[in-house]
Amino acid sequence: MAGELEIPFAWLLLFLVRCSRRRVGIVHTAEMTNLKPGAAYSYRVGDAAGGWSDVWSFSTLPSNAGTAERPLRIIQIGDMGYANKSDNTVAGIIAEVDQGNVDLILHVGDVSYADGDMPHWDIYFLKIEKISARVPYMTNPGNHELWYNFTAYKTNFWMPASAYSDHRMFYSFNYGGVHFAQMNTETITDTANLDDMMIALLAGGMSFEQAMLGLLPSAESVLAKDDPLRDFYKAARVYLGACDGPAALVGCDGDVAVAHLDRNGLRPLWAQVSKDFVLAVSELTGTIDLGEIEEQRVLGPGETVLINLNNGRVSMDEKVREEVAREPFPSPVARIAQVSAVEPTTKPAQSDLLSYQLAFGMTKEDIEVLLEPMSKTGKPPLGAMGDDTPMAAMLDTLPRRIEDHFKLRFAQETSPPIDPIRDAWVFDTTITLGDRSGLWRQATGRLYSFENPILSSGEMNWLRVQESVTPISLIVPFGEDLELAMNERIAEALRLAESTNVLLITDVAPTSNQIALPSLRFVSRLHSKLVEQGLRHRVGLAAEVGVWDVHHCALHVSLGVDVISPWLGIASVEDEDKYLKALRSGLLEAQSMMGVTPAAAYAGARLVEAIGLSLDFLAKEFPGVPGHISGIGSDILNAEWRQFHLNGYADQPSLADAGEFRHTRDGRKHANNAEIVRSLQSASGYAKKIHEHKPGTYEAYQSYSKLVSNRTPLNLLDLVQVKQGDAVPIEEVDSVESIVWRFMAPGMSEGALSEPAHRTVARAFNLLYRHARLKGTFQGVGPIANSGEGGFDKSRIRRPDGNRSVQYAGGRFTITPMTAACADEAEVKFAQGAKPGKGGQLPGKKVSPMVALRRGCEAGYELVSPPINHNLYSIEDVKLMVESWRFLNPKVNCALKFVATTGIEMVAVGGVNTGANRIHISDGCGGTGAAKRVDQKHAGLPAAAVLGTVQDMLVEEGVRHLVEVSADGGVQNGEQVLKLFLLGADKVGFGTSLLVAIGCSMLRKCHLSGIDPTDPNGKRRLGCTPGVATQDPEFIARFSGKSKHIARYLTFIAQEVRERMAEAGIRHLDDVIGNRNFLEPKPGITGKAALLDLSALVNAPGEHCQWRDYKAQTEANMPQMRKQEVDAAKYLLDKGKSLEIDEMLTNADRCVGVGASGLIARKLGDKGLAKGPLLFIHRGSAGHYYGAYSLPGMEFHLRGNIADSAFTAAYGGLLVVSPPRRRTGLSLVGSCFGYGARGGKAFIAGRAGNRFGICLRKNHEGGSPTLVVEGV
Repeated sequence: MAGELEIPFAWLLLFLVRCSRRRVGIVHTAEMTNLKPGAAYSYRVGDAAGGWSDVWSFSTLPSNAGTAERPLRIIQIGDMGYANKSDNTVAGIIAEVDQGNVDLILHVGDVSYADGDMPHWDIYFLKIEKISARVPYMTNPGNHELWYNFTAYKTNFWMPASAYSDHRMFYSFNYGGVHFAQMNTETITDTANLDDMMIALLAGGMSFEQAMLGLLPSAESVLAKDDPLRDFYKAARVYLGACDGPAALVGCDGDVAVAHLDRNGLRPLWAQVSKDFVLAVSELTGTIDLGEIEEQRVLGPGETVLINLNNGRVSMDEKVREEVAREPFPSPVARIAQVSAVEPTTKPAQSDLLSYQLAFGMTKEDIEVLLEPMSKTGKPPLGAMGDDTPMAAMLDTLPRRIEDHFKLRFAQETSPPIDPIRDAWVFDTTITLGDRSGLWRQATGRLYSFENPILSSGEMNWLRVQESVTPISLIVPFGEDLELAMNERIAEALRLAESTNVLLITDVAPTSNQIALPSLRFVSRLHSKLVEQGLRHRVGLAAEVGVWDVHHCALHVSLGVDVISPWLGIASVEDEDKYLKALRSGLLEAQSMMGVTPAAAYAGARLVEAIGLSLDFLAKEFPGVPGHISGIGSDILNAEWRQFHLNGYADQPSLADAGEFRHTRDGRKHANNAEIVRSLQSASGYAKKIHEHKPGTYEAYQSYSKLVSNRTPLNLLDLVQVKQGDAVPIEEVDSVESIVWRFMAPGMSEGALSEPAHRTVARAFNLLYRHARLKGTFQGVGPIANSGEGGFDKSRIRRPDGNRSVQYAGGRFTITPMTAACADEAEVKFAQGAKPGKGGQLPGKKVSPMVALRRGCEAGYELVSPPINHNLYSIEDVKLMVESWRFLNPKVNCALKFVATTGIEMVAVGGVNTGANRIHISDGCGGTGAAKRVDQKHAGLPAAAVLGTVQDMLVEEGVRHLVEVSADGGVQNGEQVLKLFLLGADKVGFGTSLLVAIGCSMLRKCHLSGIDPTDPNGKRRLGCTPGVATQDPEFIARFSGKSKHIARYLTFIAQEVRERMAEAGIRHLDDVIGNRNFLEPKPGITGKAALLDLSALVNAPGEHCQWRDYKAQTEANMPQMRKQEVDAAKYLLDKGKSLEIDEMLTNADRCVGVGASGLIARKLGDKGLAKGPLLFIHRGSAGHYYGAYSLPGMEFHLRGNIADSAFTAAYGGLLVVSPPRRRTGLSLVGSCFGYGARGGKAFIAGRAGNRFGICLRKNHEGGSPTLVVEGV
């Protein structure tokens, strides 16, 4: 043999010290080096004290391995396991190894099937010992390795290190002339990252419970001044930041088991103490019989329960906090300096200010539309009608700053946004920057604390003169190469970072021959480099830069800085305090969109996405930021940035009127310009004046459509065209009616629209629906208008002017038992294109008495809906809600509405798994009655950019045939409709164009109403003069739109789609939905648009699903109806006699009474039973949606407890919950009790869970709900 080795602790033979079935114990590793090719080695493992293993042998590869002369011999295996089922496989491999026939083993996941049971890993290693001790054994994790964040796998298998994965789970290696790449399909999750942090904190000496509370501390606002953990949480926020969740955590280290709820309290977590089982913690109660309950509670935000496994002692939240407070922890308090009063910066002279504004890309609209309203109101400014200008990467004239190539990201469906109004208490705007080390070793560096990441000029002046704060100027000579200058300043900053605690990045006061480097690029690159070099936690980043908008500030914070002072914005306003108040409010809302509540967690989190930027440029300068539609890079950005500077120092500088927020003759182009509006209204027949063709004719429509198709490209759809194919006779093409069947109107609320306009839209789609049904039978619900969330005259339901689709959203204004039970479709809105991550907004002046009556609120007060549905915080919650709809209305079509963004394809797959029939992808440009300007312009992607990805993922997952995909996005003509079909949409939504067809003149004043305060005569009125989007009686009286105008316009669109299909050789849409190969880049594109990579829009995989079976989705997800309850309701309706149902319930008994409510509502409406009652007597633990949609005449009496969402949308009736065995002080109902209730009475002889009684309001008849509970 070439050599003999004695290895004290070897890699493949593991000696583990086991303390419990979940503990990894101690694993030792050793590395063999300087091995020679083609040599044999023997080794043994152990030491003199503990004894030695048998001697094992292996041979290294010969030098010619991997050639034709000596091919590699590899065995690849997977799904083995420790059980005897793999015995034959193992024996066969051992035989091959014995014969010298194996060079390498590749085990591609599901290694031992031990899951989280550590002794079973030992069994497996003994089983493969004769293989792994003699042949290289390379592994990949599978789903059976992910237990406890892959702890056992990562400890037992030390694969080669990788620059891309510090866990050695993604790696590559060279062996025998072959390069092997191993990929991990079990992606690291947030939970896995949290587990890693727990392991690190435990290794550092923290107790299990201290580590858990440190990682998920309570919100600052809920802590009393004398709270024992106040100082500990302050230290944790400095050292660790804060994890929001939503998370309900249960963990164990072998000595204690701990259950903890995150600071937001969004997940359900019940804790029960009984005599028999001591402690049970679960999402539900009643899973197992615990015997007599001594204590029962729903954990609230930041609360903890602990059980000591050594003595069985249970500690509830207060006791846990006291015990953790007694444990030592390193405190940074002595190193923190608080800001003291400093005079604000003197504003520059007006001539200098104008040069600065131009040099940094400011326009006249930035002053008038953004800065002046913020300075006057202290609030982020409002706008209307979405975004119909080109994206920044397509603008050749009047270009935008680099910030406008980015969008703020938002959460939807799971881990949702946080309500910044109702849940304002959970937000922590405090920021501490500087040397945040000190958790593992003593630190002496300085720390500086501020109440908000956006600093006033005075606060920045104070920070500037503090100890260990070093400035970095971004001002460089104009003639320098910007890329070289950027590299030099970053290198300088990295050198300074070694010896300072705060780097203050400033670009104040450029001159005619000195230009500022783009601050966003500099911040992102510097932050990334500091993270790479392990310095970021020791160095704070402050920015004093020439920005002014909420979007600018949010991007700088999310991409790296801790604090920012927008010196140019401050210099440009009259009232700095109000301006900063508006910016700070906007930044908090930007955090809320992603569900981030501590400001420190948003800093550097990169919660943004880009569109139109080169992916190579993004990877270099904004690593980790997802990009869509690769395009322009630093050369163009630098040229535009230099031009801004030159504009500032021209001979006669003036701010350009860019026309971004309103159409101007020389400004940026708008899709809905005056010519388009005029031409569309001629096509629909709304206009009476003859221009080129007689109004209301197909010729007038064709003239309009040519304007849209032949314009200079404004959006992604304008950049592609349908390929010309072998034309087919139009008689062989799908009928107009079958195409119209695929049209819809996404949610537009009454309130945002006037009542007659809302009715007109609904009537038009009902007209199209009835006409199409006369011509044929088609799948799905057909042409349909969604109600929006804002409520409407419910007597319209099932009438020709009633909405067949109703929308569930945060405010639940539309939902009553009758509207939900009678609708053909129910849609839950997770986001809307106009303001994703935010709730609906209706200015107070538009809340008329009629709107207030239908929404159950007070007239004249602004209405802002929650940005989320408060009972939907997980995919399981969504599935339960969809199930409740089917209990209420078995024939309902179930739809989920999302907005285009990164990861939407996975959200869509999740939506299919909930049982939804339709998935809607809304475009980020969405029109609206009112939205913050920052949301209007800077959130959400074009639907066209992601629709193909959604299509491909649904096909790949094998679920495309089950679900109808719908999309919208400023659709104006038939050509655009066909493009969306080819990108993957089964159904296309129309919004703004419908309103134009019935009179909207795109004044973009939907958010305004009442007397114009600037009119000295007090006569001029604000708002929508054609009466489409207003509540002003004077303007509503002018409304003259008709349903025939919309029906005619959409019929013309369908006719155009049909003609274009015939030209392209397409007979049936079913054959080509999602087949992007029918699209190609439009020739002749020039300017920046020509640089965009359109491959995602024009290339499709060979496979696309050509068939649909929407009924299969309904049938597979139809719950087993509670027949006894429905039969009882039928009997009571027929006979008028009261009935009583007596039943023992478990948590599997969901939606108790809901089916009966639906039947009664369809028969009698929301007035319910005149005779009765229908009485339910129950015992046990009821499941979700108990007593939901309750109506007058229904009574529920339960002795036990109830899961979440009970009494949701109740309109009447009685619900009484009492504890078993008359024990007091127990929690009896879960979270979101009574959400959206508008009537009925509930009496709970105990406590309730989180988010109790949200969105309670008066009903249409003037009544209101009554909820009585001991506490929440």
